[in-house]
Order: sequence, then structure tokens, then C-alpha cells
Amino acid sequence: MASREIFLRLLISFFTDLGQSIGTQPLRYILLSLLAALFLSSGLVFVEMREDVRGGYLEEGSPSVKEHAVYLEFMRSKHKVYAITMIALASDGGSIVREKHLDEVVKIADVAQHIVVTPEGGQPYSLANHTNYGKFTIDLVRLF
Repeated sequence: MASREIFLRLLISFFTDLGQSIGTQPLRYILLSLLAALFLSSGLVFVEMREDVRGGYLEEGSPSVKEHAVYLEFMRSKHKVYAITMIALASDGGSIVREKHLDEVVKIADVAQHIVVTPEGGQPYSLANHTNYGKFTIDLVRLF
């Protein structure tokens, strides 16, 4: 108990002194904070962006922008391809990697992507119109 009391007294003493110092010399601490922020962010001046982030980041070996454009034209899609991630939890708290549970996930994904439809410009529009890889993803879940 004695070591705990000593530690608490040291802590109280430290924060009392710090509070008095900040209270009597606020300009010094404001300037010190600004200088620290400038120093820590000064490295950003020399950062050289080599990737065109506006055109989309492409990892090595991934399809090129032209291939995506050809794919979108072939699929008659006016939108960029989006990927949707669904996270499923088993209601009994067990593993989701059971056939019964995976079948339920596939049904829910099918409903989310194909059955929920809203009109856009007089035409039915579903999430599957926006996520052209949806069917492929569902097939991967089935194979899992």
C-alpha cells in the first residue's frame, strides 16, 4: 500500500505542477504545440505521389483500366464495378462454415442483390446492376 500512496502523491504533484505551469505560461505551451505539429507534418512536403489515385489504384497483376472499360461496355454497365462484402454470423454462436448456414448466407445475398429492386428512370434497378461480380462472389461462397 505504501508504494501505491507514493505513486499517487507523485502523480498528483506532477499534474499540479503541470497545471500551474500551463496556467502561468499558456503562450509557451501553445507555441510548443504548434511547433511540434509543424515539425511532425513537415515530412509531407517531400512526399512524392507516384500512383494516380484519381484513376484508381491498381496492384501488380490486376486488370487494367482499359480491361475494366471493355468489361463495362460488354456488360452494358454505366457504373464502375463495386464489391460488396457481407459478414455473416451463425445465430447459435458456432462456426459459419457449415453447409446449412452457408446456404442461408447465399439466399440472403441473392435477395439483397437480385430481389430488392427500385425503379430508376422507369427501369427496375437492383444491387446486382451495380455489383457485376455479385454472382461470382455467391458462387465462391457456395464452393467454400
